[in-house]
Amino acid sequence: MRHLRLPAILLLIGALSAPALAWDDFVVLTTDYATVGGATRVGRHAPWPAAVDLATVSSDAVGRWHDGRYYVVNRSAANIQVLDPAQSMATVLQFSVGVGRNPQDIAFSTDGRAFVSCLDAALLLEVDPVAGGVVRSWSTAGFADADGLPETGWMLAVADRLFITCQRLNRDGWWEPTGPGLLLVFDMAAGTWGAPVVLAGSNPAPPLSLSPDGTRLLAPTVGLYGLLDAGFETVDLATLTSSGLLVSEQQFGGEIVDVVMTGAHRAWAVVSD
Repeated sequence: MRHLRLPAILLLIGALSAPALAWDDFVVLTTDYATVGGATRVGRHAPWPAAVDLATVSSDAVGRWHDGRYYVVNRSAANIQVLDPAQSMATVLQFSVGVGRNPQDIAFSTDGRAFVSCLDAALLLEVDPVAGGVVRSWSTAGFADADGLPETGWMLAVADRLFITCQRLNRDGWWEPTGPGLLLVFDMAAGTWGAPVVLAGSNPAPPLSLSPDGTRLLAPTVGLYGLLDAGFETVDLATLTSSGLLVSEQQFGGEIVDVVMTGAHRAWAVVSD
C-alpha cells in the first residue's frame, strides 16, 4: 500500500464524519482461484477475532452490504447469494441472473431497488433483493466498442444516479482497451441513461469510491495490464467531468488495484507491480 500526497487540484473544502456502521464486523471474501471461496467474519477491534469460512461462495466473488445483509455476486456462477450476519452468515437467498452474463457488482437505490452489472452481456439488470430474480433490464450496447460488449463492472450509487465502470476491451485482441474508459450514468428513478463520463485513462477496472466530502468520484484506471499507461483521476459530480490523470501508473510504480481518500490531501493506493 502506498501513500499519496495529492496535488493542489484535489483540494476539497469541508469534511464529513464517517457513516454509521451497521455492525461491528467486516467480511473478507477468500478464494482458491479454482473452485471455491469463503466468507470470513472479522471483528473491527483488537484482538480482531475471526470466524473463518462461515459461508461458501464462488471462487470469483465480490460482496456488498445492504440493509443488514451481505449480498455476494458470484461472478462465474452467475448468481446472487444473500448472507445474513444475524444467522452466522447463513445463506438466506440465492438466485440466478442468467447463464453466461457474468455479473460483476450489485448496487442499491435509496428506495431499496437493486441493480447488477454484467461483463459478458450488454445489459444492466434490476433484481429483486428480497424475493430474488431479474425483474427488468436495460441495454448497454450503445456504449460498446466493435465487439458489441461494453464490459461493465464496478458500480457506485450516489443519490438517484448509478455510476458504472465501462472498460471497452477488444476481446479479439488480448483484451486491449479500445479507447478511453467511460463511467456510464444511469438515472435509477427515471430508468434512463445520461451522457457517459469520458475518462482520461482507459480500462477503469478498479472499484469506484467517493471523496471524503462527497463531491468527487475516485476513478482509477489500469489501461493495458503490463504497461504503465493509466493512473488515478477524479470526476466532479457537479459537472460530470474528469480531472485528468492526477497520478500516473509510472508514479505509482505498478497497476492500481484500489484507491481511497482519507482526507483532502491524503489518499492510499493498493498497487500491484
